[in-house]
Amino acid sequence: MVEAAHNVLPGSIAALGTDDEKTYLLVGAAQATGSLDLDLRSADMKLKEIMDHYRAVRDTTVSVSGFPALERHFRGAIDQKEWSGAVVVFERGQHLYIVLGMTQADTDLSLLKENILQRVITSIDFSK
Repeated sequence: MVEAAHNVLPGSIAALGTDDEKTYLLVGAAQATGSLDLDLRSADMKLKEIMDHYRAVRDTTVSVSGFPALERHFRGAIDQKEWSGAVVVFERGQHLYIVLGMTQADTDLSLLKENILQRVITSIDFSK
C-alpha cells in the first residue's frame, strides 16, 4: 500500500506500487457527477497540479466491467523524473471511479509497463 496515495488521488481506496517505486496503480472513488468528460477534466487538473510539464498524449473510450469509461494517456515529470501513464474514469451507479496507472519513463520497458497497467485497469470486474 502506498501511504502518500491520498496526496495524489483524493478518495483513494487502493494504492499499489512496485518495490523500486517506479510503477504505481491508484484507485479512487467519489460521488458521480453524471458526466465522464467533467470527471476526466477534474482528474486532469489534479495531475497538472502534481506534475511538472504535464501533457495529455491521447484520449480513448474504453469499457471497464461493462461500463463506459474515458481513458487519457499522459506524460509529465515529478522530482525531475519523467513519468508516463493513463487515468481512467468511469461511473457505476452513484460512484465515480478514478484509476491512475503510471510508470517512470526511464527505460525501454516503460511502454511495456504502461501496456500492462492499461490491461489491469480495463480488466477491473465488479461481478465477483
